[in-house]
Amino acid sequence: MSATGIHLLSGIQFSGGSTILGDDASPNISITPWDITNRGSSGSGVTYVGNPPTLDSWTVDPGTVIASSIYFEATNAGTLADWYAKFSNAGFDPDFAYAWNATWATGGSTVVRMAIGSNGTYTGDPNLMKIIPIDTTVSGWEVADPFTTLAKPGTYNLPVALTPYIPTTQMTYNWY
Repeated sequence: MSATGIHLLSGIQFSGGSTILGDDASPNISITPWDITNRGSSGSGVTYVGNPPTLDSWTVDPGTVIASSIYFEATNAGTLADWYAKFSNAGFDPDFAYAWNATWATGGSTVVRMAIGSNGTYTGDPNLMKIIPIDTTVSGWEVADPFTTLAKPGTYNLPVALTPYIPTTQMTYNWY
């Protein structure tokens, strides 16, 4: 922002606690097909679209639970570091899953459950991100068991733009 003689840059903090965040401090995440390498799914009900299946399009079947998710592996250390930084910038603990707003190339806007592998309670590959659209019409989705909470069926294509869901919603179970 600027006005005659006044220029405000990122990182400036005002009395009262407000801060102007620069791009590096933003919690927003953008994922493109070029950001990911290996991909897969845990559980059933998530299938990849295309022949052969692509890295950027998949379908979530009706009746799928949110414990069944797609997972991505970061293409390089820089992408992975960016994911962890964005979680940190949002005030999130990477040992837990959180609700995020997602805007897909196709598939519209959804709320997703997202977790990144960490060196904490998840002992698998720390390079992974898991994501699944949530059916938010189900009462109590915010605190429900991921093995019973329904995913939002549909076809979803990358890229996806992710912003933290407000209010901050830490999901039950850390990784599923």
